[in-house]
Amino acid sequence: MWIRATFAGAVIGGFLLTAWAVWTNPSGAMAGPTPLPPGTLRLTTGPYRWMRHPMYLGQWCLIVGCAGLAAGAWNAAALGVVADLLFRDWILREQKGM
Repeated sequence: MWIRATFAGAVIGGFLLTAWAVWTNPSGAMAGPTPLPPGTLRLTTGPYRWMRHPMYLGQWCLIVGCAGLAAGAWNAAALGVVADLLFRDWILREQKGM
């Protein structure tokens, strides 16, 4: 019972973190990382004052939470693979500066 509650908490927490990050991001929600103009400081408001990529973390929590709540091992495994691929894609985009 507490395991389902944990995954449900991950879904709710991930959604709230993503929404908060989008709301406090002045450039809005973009499909990928958007570099700040030269001379601009990093964001220091909202969740950005504690972490660099709160939208990524929130979306990852959503996917992992949904995987835990999924009915069946195949659904959970598929969502786990999706979470891993998205996370790798985000890291590669960030490293390339796309």
